[in-house]
Amino acid sequence: MTIDDPKKAEELLRLDYDKTLAFIDKADGQLWFIRNWALTANAAIIAFGVSAGSWAVILAALVLVVGFFGLELIVKSFHEDAIGQSYRLEELLVKAAKGPLDLTDYEFGIGHTIKEPKFGRMVALACKPRAVSFGAANRTCTSTCIARPSL
Repeated sequence: MTIDDPKKAEELLRLDYDKTLAFIDKADGQLWFIRNWALTANAAIIAFGVSAGSWAVILAALVLVVGFFGLELIVKSFHEDAIGQSYRLEELLVKAAKGPLDLTDYEFGIGHTIKEPKFGRMVALACKPRAVSFGAANRTCTSTCIARPSL
């Protein structure tokens, strides 16, 4: 992508950065939503299984746990891709603040960044420390780079 005006290039990068951060925030919310439903649904199924005296119902909750875990991994993979994109955009914004910027490899938007959730990638993400189950604490605040671009 070629943009002759440096101010327009920086404006486009800031817009892309804002959209990316909005996606990250939405993914954070979805992760908590999934975790809350996993806890609620499994607690209800286990309570029902205990009250009915059925081990089969209690074991069925394990299937639900696996399903929720898989769903969390898919959303977390999108979340990780978006965080990677935000880091790349931060680097470009810092370079734009320092002088002329080459945007030949730049693509606007987050859609090209999100990778397909494949099984191998989900396994790798599940093995990543602090990536799932309360992984929101793993997210770093990325706005400091934009607030002080001269760093």
